[in-house]
Amino acid sequence: MPRRKVPHAGLMGSPGKSARCPTCGHEIEPSKLYVDLNTNMVLHGNNFWPVTPNTAAFMHALLSAYPKWVPYETVGNRVWGINAPEKLTSNLSQYAYIARKIVQTFGGDVR
Repeated sequence: MPRRKVPHAGLMGSPGKSARCPTCGHEIEPSKLYVDLNTNMVLHGNNFWPVTPNTAAFMHALLSAYPKWVPYETVGNRVWGINAPEKLTSNLSQYAYIARKIVQTFGGDVR
């Protein structure tokens, strides 16, 4: 299986200052992880990562239920709706790989 390229991160503002959303400019809590489904951006502190719409939907499904576990079917419905692929777990594992790489950049983990 070919390796997927992980999106490049960006930096908003200066470290130590309050974090702001790169699209709307509103202040965000630096310790929280945000997923913007309108712009397909993952935000944490002063950092942001552009992601695909499906990756954003995957991460949003996990964050909206955190700290509870989310069944594969629920995540699949959030990402693809009624058009979920037959090999749901293998497709979701690709999004989990990308999410893990993003979250690991600031010391978090996706399980």
